[in-house]
Amino acid sequence: MLPANILVIEDDFIVARTIERSLRSDQFTITVANRGDKGLRIARQLCALPSTAPDLIILDIIMPDMDGYTVCRNMRADPQLEHIPILFLTAKVKTQDKIAGFIAGGDDYLCKPFNVDELVLRVQAILRRTRARAVENIAENVALTAPSSIIPEQASAADD
Repeated sequence: MLPANILVIEDDFIVARTIERSLRSDQFTITVANRGDKGLRIARQLCALPSTAPDLIILDIIMPDMDGYTVCRNMRADPQLEHIPILFLTAKVKTQDKIAGFIAGGDDYLCKPFNVDELVLRVQAILRRTRARAVENIAENVALTAPSSIIPEQASAADD
């Protein structure tokens, strides 16, 4: 797996530390924010440099100042952040909570307590899909912007 930048927005220190330890072993650079508003601010700061921009955001829902749904909606409304995949990691386990997470713009949803191996595999899967999409978009843009050329046989047939 290629290295990646991950922003964790989690108010519980122990959970944040567990996520950090689990993912650091897989060559991920982890930045932690302990509040929703702080997470938004840090995400924008990290996006200022392409080398530090988050490749994924792991987001709790239940936080004291701004809940994760609101953080997610704000990110989806921000052109600088809208493309970053968001994995909700939360104690909210009801089906309507999960639906609300996807409606807010989340890409995946994992409930606490969580299995560390499952978290790592979900993160790897999201990054794999995101990178594959990015490669497809680049290839598509290259194809659209490449100068068109006339094939020599067609050119001579057109002259006849």
